Amino acid sequence: MLLDAGISYLNSRFVMYEPNGFPGNDPGNTIGEYGWVNPADGAGTIPTTGSQGTFAGESDFGFNGLDGFLTKAKANQGSTIVSEAFKGFDDNLASWSGNRIIDQQCGLTWLQSFSHNASYLQLGDAMDFVMVDTWDDYEEGTEIETGIDNCLVSLDVSLSGHTLTWTPTWGLDPMNNTVSGSEATVYEYAIYLGSRAAQI
Repeated sequence: MLLDAGISYLNSRFVMYEPNGFPGNDPGNTIGEYGWVNPADGAGTIPTTGSQGTFAGESDFGFNGLDGFLTKAKANQGSTIVSEAFKGFDDNLASWSGNRIIDQQCGLTWLQSFSHNASYLQLGDAMDFVMVDTWDDYEEGTEIETGIDNCLVSLDVSLSGHTLTWTPTWGLDPMNNTVSGSEATVYEYAIYLGSRAAQI
């Protein structure tokens, strides 16, 4: 039923709610809460300088918010729990921009967000899902379809006899020159064997 002021939520059911979807603070009919990356609005930020200039970046990379959610989830195991993973955040392209940034740290932010969830699960606590925040939005810099820059500059490969060696060269994070790429962001090296074309 539409009203002049918008949609009437009479007799509707909230399935998930953020924040305060867990019992005690939840609206009626809410069954659980989902985590959401919440960069600070100018508070708790630190200036970082890289090739893109100097900007105020989130000092805790959003992990205080994630850990806070997981603490609440631990105390509400009967609820539906949807945690979060994120590669970073940058709403400078959004029409509602608050100039909020969580630096990707050459892919380490993505890995560390999963690590926080893994630490929670290792304690035996329940979790129903993990979603990519913020609903995988391009305008907030959280999309993963475009990939995550791990700052790999080059891969030098050499063959000596039957021994193949390779050495990755890592660059600096474009938004924070105190962070460089890491082999932790490489899933695997794939080696392909083929015959050389005959030379004439």
